Amino acid sequence: MRPAPTGCPRAAATLGYPVPSSLLHSWLQGGRLHFPKTGEAEALAKEMLDYEIKIDQNANDLYGAFKVGTHDDLVTALGLAVQPMRTWTAL
Repeated sequence: MRPAPTGCPRAAATLGYPVPSSLLHSWLQGGRLHFPKTGEAEALAKEMLDYEIKIDQNANDLYGAFKVGTHDDLVTALGLAVQPMRTWTAL
């Protein structure tokens, strides 16, 4: 986590991919997540289709777009935006 800019309160977060990923997945399946018809929303939808959850041979979970040429930054940003605030604590 980068240091907070001057004048901003410092905070630490416990962020893991499973919580945002599971929230987005359940909201999409339940019809609770809707997007406008814009180019940015189409790019996000494509990234969501490319987004994968993998389990390696050591039972570690991996989250992201793993194929060459794919991106997951918009999915990650949306996942962080819906991250429950209860995980944030002040330093």
